[in-house]
Amino acid sequence: MNDRAKYKGRMAIYAMAGVYLLAQAYYMYKDIPTSSGTDKILMSIFMVVFAVIGAGMVIMGVTKSYKAIKEDYNAVPEEEKKDAETSEGEEAAVEAKEVAELEDKIEESKDASEDADK
Repeated sequence: MNDRAKYKGRMAIYAMAGVYLLAQAYYMYKDIPTSSGTDKILMSIFMVVFAVIGAGMVIMGVTKSYKAIKEDYNAVPEEEKKDAETSEGEEAAVEAKEVAELEDKIEESKDASEDADK
């Protein structure tokens, strides 16, 4: 597995972990009415912390994964680059050959017209 695939997988895991933290924050929110005293305060604090960190992880994981996928999609594979360079070189060679053939024909027609004038 290459580094790019590992990076995309890691970002997906971050997003899933963020969803888990958001779920934990939701379950804490549901349990606040049944708790009392310092438990209620601690649950409220950790609920907010889990929600903020979880949302951040989801947003980061999704956006970075999207950017990585977009870069991979827009990237031209090395084989296509080589093919493009080769085809450009071949096109230049064909054009040079055609120009040389045209120059030869012009020279031949000049020689023929000079021979006809004599």
